[in-house]
Amino acid sequence: MNYWSMHDWMEGGWPMGGLFWIVILALIAYAAYVYLPRAPLNRSDAADGSSGALRTLDERYAKSEIEREEYLRRKRDILGKGEI
Repeated sequence: MNYWSMHDWMEGGWPMGGLFWIVILALIAYAAYVYLPRAPLNRSDAADGSSGALRTLDERYAKSEIEREEYLRRKRDILGKGEI
């Protein structure tokens, strides 16, 4: 057995050579899918997760639909803080 006959299977000389590389590439793709962190689609909403609610609250306060005390209370509730 010479050098080339031992390594031909990795280049497709072996009947399963092509399948070998397909399996390797599939494993790499799967590992990338599973282990790489997924970035949120909208980074502005991702930082807080409640920015949509805050935006709505701000709009309601700007339209004078709610009073200042209610606005501050709800804002504290959304942010999960005792004080702003």
